[in-house]
Amino acid sequence: MENDPPDLRKRGKKRIYLDYMQNRRGQTITAPYSLRPRPSAPVSMPLRWQEMKSGLKPSDFNIHNALERIKKQEISFREF
Repeated sequence: MENDPPDLRKRGKKRIYLDYMQNRRGQTITAPYSLRPRPSAPVSMPLRWQEMKSGLKPSDFNIHNALERIKKQEISFREF
């Protein structure tokens, strides 16, 4: 780790999404920025809260636009 993890209590009212359904024996999870074996080749993509909106679909983030999105938003693993 580059730095110690942040103290979540000091983050104020910022939100954290915990997917409790992933916390079970035998459950697998997709790594960030990996391709999914689905039509249109969606890419597993971490999102910021402000990107969450009604109608958002996994296919919105795919092999054709993922790299451009990462470059445009200057996304860093450190943010997540």
